[in-house]
Amino acid sequence: MAMVATCPDDLVSATHPVRLLQAVVERLDLKQFYEPIQARRGVAGRDATDPQLLVALWLYACTCGMGSARELARRSADSAAFRWLCGGVTVNHRLLSDFRTDHGAALDALFTQVIASLVDKDVVRVSRVSQDGVRVRVGAGAGSFRSEERLEKLLV
Repeated sequence: MAMVATCPDDLVSATHPVRLLQAVVERLDLKQFYEPIQARRGVAGRDATDPQLLVALWLYACTCGMGSARELARRSADSAAFRWLCGGVTVNHRLLSDFRTDHGAALDALFTQVIASLVDKDVVRVSRVSQDGVRVRVGAGAGSFRSEERLEKLLV
């Protein structure tokens, strides 16, 4: 048995992509995610997980090709990068799933803009684009998502 003292900041290197992603999330306007948990006079409150953490977790999961709340909860306990992002806060799959469901449209719009920007700056690489449960007509060429003009057109 050994007692090991560790600094949470030592979990990932200073150049790890999760640090850049966290810096991006810290600059985002997340007011719409905080509104439902604001204190109100005469209404008893409950504990709430910071939406900034949940946005960062889902965004990092997306850049890692992960879309399952259960897998994200497992990684938040096992993976150094996800543990660093959590900063000692525990998350479960229900919390993650409910957040994604409750804020689906807002997360979709936010992630589309952020990921397009990260791809443009060569921070992340898109290896697969998928869409859940919706049949779409496929007609995109290999280079259709690689130019700045095309990304801007898609975001309009």
